[in-house]
Amino acid sequence: TSSVGGQLIEAGELTVSLDSQNQIASVSAGGVKIIAGDVTACFWRAPTDNDGVQTLEEVVVSSRWKDWLALGLDQLSMSPVRAQFEGGVLTLEREWQHGNGPKAVHRSRWNFHDDGAQIDEEIIVPEAWNDLPRVGLRFEVPAGFERLAWFGLGPDESYNDRHGAQTVGHWSSRVED
Repeated sequence: TSSVGGQLIEAGELTVSLDSQNQIASVSAGGVKIIAGDVTACFWRAPTDNDGVQTLEEVVVSSRWKDWLALGLDQLSMSPVRAQFEGGVLTLEREWQHGNGPKAVHRSRWNFHDDGAQIDEEIIVPEAWNDLPRVGLRFEVPAGFERLAWFGLGPDESYNDRHGAQTVGHWSSRVED
């Protein structure tokens, strides 16, 4: 796997800038920055009341929360990004691990073509991590983005104990909301 750090990759109106560490520095479409930094896997979120049982006198921590901490999911370290750009396909890969425990892998494939790119994200989770608080992608958008849209459950929050009250559809909202 070769280092492609520091490169600009352009396809039609799309420009992907990589920093010297092979991480995504920014992504622009039509000259407008739409991603302001690296795209990384996320396996942790702060526990909420729904993750434990609360009584009037004390908070009793659920075994699930304890299991997350025992796995070190709140302290994962990531490997440097391995990158390859060949045949119009940029592949970025890194691993996530706590100590000498099992590793998760995040692989991102950007298949560039004349009018942009198709992006395939793959996150491989070790079997030992059978009950994760979160699996997803994290990235920043530049200031000024005020609207968002998604396909999935909505339009409100949809925790596991409430998602039956949500419907699948195309939704939009203001970021502030």
